[in-house]
Amino acid sequence: MQNVIDANFGILPMENEIVLSSFHPNSKFVKYQTFKNAWHPFVIIAIPLIAFLAKYSFKNHRYWLTNKRLIASSGVIGFTVKSIPLEKIADVQLNKTWIHNILNTTSLTISDVSGNGNISIISIDNAPQIQLQILDAANKAKNLS
Repeated sequence: MQNVIDANFGILPMENEIVLSSFHPNSKFVKYQTFKNAWHPFVIIAIPLIAFLAKYSFKNHRYWLTNKRLIASSGVIGFTVKSIPLEKIADVQLNKTWIHNILNTTSLTISDVSGNGNISIISIDNAPQIQLQILDAANKAKNLS
């Protein structure tokens, strides 16, 4: 049997890859996604649908930090799995917008060196600690290569 990082998402490990941590959105994820998408006056009538989709997508938002890459899954009905090799991480931005402040939550945006690849880690607990953990892992990976 082949080793997997997560069987639900079909994520296979690279050679000698070890999961350092895994995390998922906090309980404020559904509210955050609903408020974030309900800024337009005409969208107000669709808030119940937006909240339903946000609640349904909660199970597809998962994140893994390994010794080789940062992996994120997201989606509503299906899911998409993205990864950024640690040595390609350029920045880990902590986001605390007015919606974050109202809901008392935080998000992270991870950018790669090309500027084209981003991973958003939405509505998580302990964001500053996770930010440092990702930056530390990225620095170690850069020093090894």
